[in-house]
Order: sequence, then C-alpha cells, then structure tokens
Amino acid sequence: MIDGETLTIHLCDVLYVPRNQNNLFSLRRWLAKGGDFLGQNLALISKTGKLITKGTLMSNNLIKLHFCYTKNDTKCDTALTPSRTDASYPAVEKPKTWDMWHRRFAHISISSLHRLFDKQLVTGFNVDRESMFSDCEACTEAKQSVIPFNKMADHDAEPGELTYIDIWGKYSVSSINGFQYYLLMVDDASQYVMVKFLKSKDQAAQKVKNYFTHLEVQGRTPKAIRIDCGCKFVNNFLLEWLYSKGMEVHMTAPHSLSQNGVTK
Repeated sequence: MIDGETLTIHLCDVLYVPRNQNNLFSLRRWLAKGGDFLGQNLALISKTGKLITKGTLMSNNLIKLHFCYTKNDTKCDTALTPSRTDASYPAVEKPKTWDMWHRRFAHISISSLHRLFDKQLVTGFNVDRESMFSDCEACTEAKQSVIPFNKMADHDAEPGELTYIDIWGKYSVSSINGFQYYLLMVDDASQYVMVKFLKSKDQAAQKVKNYFTHLEVQGRTPKAIRIDCGCKFVNNFLLEWLYSKGMEVHMTAPHSLSQNGVTK
C-alpha cells in the first residue's frame, strides 16, 4: 500500500528458504520484466510508470520493502489476482527469543547476549526483550568442572609400599615377539617404573604377582596396590593372592583417570 492505494505484485518462480532472515527481491529480474526504480532508498515503478512501493536502506546494504505477500499455487501466466484463501505471512520476521539467540551464538551467557544487543555489536540481532531465558541443560552438562588434582602431592609411603598399575593397549601393530600390550607399574614413593610386555590382558595378573614377589625378595614390604576396576585386575586369581599377602586394593572410581594419574 502506497499513498492510500493497495497494489499487487506477482512474483514468479520464488525460491522458499525457511531459515533465511531476509526476503530477497531481484532488481535485475524486475528490470527484465519492464519495471524500473529510482532513488537511493529505492522506489519500485511499474511498467505503466506507477509507483508501487518504497524501500528503506538498511545498515547491511539491504533494502527493506514494506509489503505483505500471499501464497498462490496458480501459474503466473493465468493468475490475475492472488488467492485470498491461502495464508498470508508478514514480510518482516518476528524477533527471536533469548533462548534462540543463545543457541545461535554457540551457547554464550545471557550477560554476553545483553552486551551484544545493548551495544549493537551484531547487525540483524533482533530479540524479543520480554522473552524469558530458561536454563540450558546442554550448558549445565558441558560447563561443569572438577577441581584439578594436586600434582605436588606428598608421598608418605616408603619405596615398594604403594604401587600404581595399569595396562596400555591393544596396539594395532604387534611387536616382533607378538606383544600387543604392556603392563605399567609405578612406585609411589620413588616413582620407579617397571614395564612388562604382554601378548594378552589375561597375562597381567601373573605379572603383578611376579613383581610383588620380586619386591619381597629385595627386602621391600608391599602394602597396597592402586588399579582401575577392569576385569584384568579385579578377578579372583589376583585378588585372593593379594589379600592372602595382607595387601590393600585401592580401586579408582569409574571415569576418574586422575585418581590413577601416575600411570596415565
């Protein structure tokens, strides 16, 4: 509507892009069909020289035309008037909620969103300021943190008393002798490292027994072992032998690699 008169423009072969924020109008096609335009802010003129609509030059180098459009399934060469039975849609998109912009900006905080909006740092950032900002479950899960473990922890145990043990592998390439795993044993007090190569995980229990027997022969007194909850260590064959020696078995919590971080 311009100057109190309602005019109809027929758009042919329109591409429908649901997530596009702007409705794009081709001036080249408009000229090819016999239309014209004038002015910096653009005023469309029909074939007969009649003023159709006026536009407003935006900051993103787009020109906003003020009109509403109706959907028409009839072919352009036979349609004279757009069908009023179909739904009509506004040409200007409604502002998005804070939650929508929160997801679009990769889950930044609400305070950062307010700063972007208040200082107009982003072009096209239209938001419904009355909308509520709900708790984001993805942010709650992703931004949870754990206090770092102290890397300078005191080692009160004597050499041989506490041993950290873990298995590395399976490796895609076997060694010359067919080994695909290795057993890592680290003494807590001296940080002495012992490595034993394995062809399969079920050999780990016997290697552990051999290691502690070696410590006893050397005059050491094994008192505790720290392992994860894998069946390679948590089995009757190894646990019964450790308990018979009076040793303590410290098992780490699931998904807590830092508790056995010496071997990681």
